[in-house]
Amino acid sequence: MNNKFKRTFWLFICLALFVVFNLRAGLPEKGFEALKIFDYFSAKKYFEKAHKHYPTISSYGLALIYSRNDNPFYNLDSSYSKILESREYYPLQQKREFKTSKKLAIDSLTLVHLFNRIEVLAFEKAVKYLDIDTLNHFISYYTLSTLVPAAIIKRDSLAYRLALNQKSASALKEYISKYPQSKFLNEARPKYEKMFFVEETREGTADAFSRFASNYPQSPYKEQAELKLYKLLTDGKADLTTYFNFIQKYPGNSFTDEAWQKVYSIYRSEKPQNTIPDFLTEFPSFIFKERLMEEYRLEGVDYLPYKQGELWGFINVNGEIVVEAKYDFVETFSEGMAIVSNKGKLGYITKTGEELVPPIYDEAENFHNSLAVVGENGKFGVIDRKGKMQIALSYSEIADFSEGLAVAFDGQFYGYINRTGAVIIPFRFDEAGEFRNGTAVCMINEMYGIIDSAGNEVIPFYYDGIENFYNGFSRVRKNDLVGLINKEGTLILPADFDEIGPFSHNRALVSKDGKIGYINLQGRIVIPLIYKSGPEIVLKSGFDNGYAIVKSSSYFGIIDSSGKRIVPLLFEDIGKISEGVAPIKKSGKWGYVNLNSGKIFIKPTFEKALSFSKDKAIVVKKGSTRVIDKTGRVVIPFENEAIREIENGIFVATRSGKIGIVDGANAELVPFEYDKYVLLKERYLRLSNAAIILWFDNKTKKVFWKG
Repeated sequence: MNNKFKRTFWLFICLALFVVFNLRAGLPEKGFEALKIFDYFSAKKYFEKAHKHYPTISSYGLALIYSRNDNPFYNLDSSYSKILESREYYPLQQKREFKTSKKLAIDSLTLVHLFNRIEVLAFEKAVKYLDIDTLNHFISYYTLSTLVPAAIIKRDSLAYRLALNQKSASALKEYISKYPQSKFLNEARPKYEKMFFVEETREGTADAFSRFASNYPQSPYKEQAELKLYKLLTDGKADLTTYFNFIQKYPGNSFTDEAWQKVYSIYRSEKPQNTIPDFLTEFPSFIFKERLMEEYRLEGVDYLPYKQGELWGFINVNGEIVVEAKYDFVETFSEGMAIVSNKGKLGYITKTGEELVPPIYDEAENFHNSLAVVGENGKFGVIDRKGKMQIALSYSEIADFSEGLAVAFDGQFYGYINRTGAVIIPFRFDEAGEFRNGTAVCMINEMYGIIDSAGNEVIPFYYDGIENFYNGFSRVRKNDLVGLINKEGTLILPADFDEIGPFSHNRALVSKDGKIGYINLQGRIVIPLIYKSGPEIVLKSGFDNGYAIVKSSSYFGIIDSSGKRIVPLLFEDIGKISEGVAPIKKSGKWGYVNLNSGKIFIKPTFEKALSFSKDKAIVVKKGSTRVIDKTGRVVIPFENEAIREIENGIFVATRSGKIGIVDGANAELVPFEYDKYVLLKERYLRLSNAAIILWFDNKTKKVFWKG
């Protein structure tokens, strides 16, 4: 092949490629031209041919065709698939497709708009006939749609209504099993439990109620079944034999204790001359009274945890073992009951060591006002001191009772229940606080207000933040500024301040534009806003024994409640005021000033200085911690790395990284051999290392257990 022929050949090839490329280059434009005149067959053909070189544009065009219901290709599923494909290709466009996209005004926003339109059309189609299969298809196919949650609610609502219409426990059980994430579960579960109870006890016989209580111990209606059984067999009867026979036949019934009380009451009325020993002789199995008497006897005795190997039990303050070490862990006693753990489950024991509530719960709180919150499988209820379920395991959260009411969370909103579990204030709050002096702080739609114990709005839900009343006032926040209202909701101080501190000694700090002053209980500014504000001042705010720390541009001083300067503004920092003196910092060192004279009485020579307590203070000098008295004399010398006064002249100190106990005369009460310590009841110190646990009594100043 000569050179002339070669040139001619390659010129022909290039010309052919140019023609083909230009033909392809025009396909997207031709597709959209065809769409303009509703020629869907031609448009679809052009887009399909262009897909290899223009995947973003062609997928978008096909999505448009499939989304329109005026052509035979209408199919929203295909449209959704194509718009997802287009969005996936969009960031990967080659240079020539990018230029064509720009020319056709196809950008990421265009794709988003079509995606949104398709998902809306598909959603509207899915909900039009309210068919569960259609809704399920939308949920499973249109997974990236923002409307999936709404479709799920529609589907769950429809399925729930259909289950309710069947009026059977099995239908509701199937619904709960099939839709475990449904927002209607909190309503469906109680309905199922009630319907199941009604169906299982339809006969209304003693056998039916007894069988239900025995077969379904976790049912919230177990106690109701036991109550119906008890009432059925004893109502209207006043003879001792009836109640005693009930106890003998149903010893595990929740109302056995009540039956025993009836037995005792009837016995005493029939035989008033007989004594308690006579009764116990005739009814030796009556142990309820003895147990209560034993618990009462032990109520004032302190029991403390001890460890043996890997297991825990309890000792008394004489160091005697009162509950053998057999639990994975134990907590301290509260109202005569202690939480214990065994194999990952929690229960309660009494001071007699009796497992009044066996370890069956996943979570357990201390007893408070004779009730305790327990949890299992993420649901919480309330038990009494006998272990009886007072409130079924049906809430996502339950707080301790306060003023007869407890905050509970039903999975969506907070409300208030009483000790029997009855809903007293409906579940309608996004947040809810405990009651104090008859009122509680709640939140609705991110706005805070205050309600009373009947659920009435004392302060409307208007504020960005609010506190419960204290001294008859509440601090409120609006638009990042703070004000003060009274119980009538009247603004005592407008929300114009950056910060308002708590009241103390008829004074509260107010801060605005970088300055602080003080107001009285009437909301009047009694100390002008002339002092410098800042986080360190807000933390130190509040009058303590009639004095408050203030700051000028750079230095701290102390004023009294009239605003008079007791200690001049001369110091780099001032610590907590106590016993008429305060730690002060000058030239980088700490000393102490007397508030009566306003003069320094212990020179600033320390790196750190804490406040005085019982005429003693902890200070640091040359890296060592010591204790001084008000003359500046060192009571406990310089060899400590850290020290803390506990009580009764007892100090926990650290030397060479080890913890020990010394008294105010620096006598070593417990050697420096331990790694950790815990203070319980402000009296008992537990020190431990890898091998030993030691208990020390601050009152007697003696070790009463080591093991």
